[in-house]
Amino acid sequence: MSIILSVVYALIPIAIFLCFCNFKLINGMVRPSLISCPIRLFEAKEECTMSMTTIGIDIGKSQLHVCTLDERAHVTLRKVFSRSGLIRFLVNTPPARVATEACAGAHFIGRKAESFGHNARLLPAQYVKAYVKSQKNDYADAEAIAEAATRPTMRSVPVRPPDPATASSPAQWLGR
Repeated sequence: MSIILSVVYALIPIAIFLCFCNFKLINGMVRPSLISCPIRLFEAKEECTMSMTTIGIDIGKSQLHVCTLDERAHVTLRKVFSRSGLIRFLVNTPPARVATEACAGAHFIGRKAESFGHNARLLPAQYVKAYVKSQKNDYADAEAIAEAATRPTMRSVPVRPPDPATASSPAQWLGR
């Protein structure tokens, strides 16, 4: 008796599904047509129409915390990257404003971002500090960097070109 009930309970959802669908003859076989089905079994998720316009990057020793903002300065993404992962992220992202705190490693990221079509801004740390909303952590710092970059009067440091002396090898420095 319990086997019969379990089979019936297993077939009830299928029977309900078949009652609300139209059938069409496709390739010589009768198939249900879900396109004209009056009941939606699964709701499609609404696609995000907002795009990221500002990318704030907090630079650490081995990890880079990223926070992206849309046109209305709402957070759209918080993620951690390695240096190579960040480069791949910037390559696959449409042109946006990329902001970091001004430091030695920020110039490399700024040059890479500009080579991919982004607008790189290096912000002094003392100006970013005022935009940290909560306790100090890497995600809060990245969000503060992104928010500070959206301000039209925020001063930024120009991205330095690569120094030819650092690009050469130590053997060339010694004249060998």
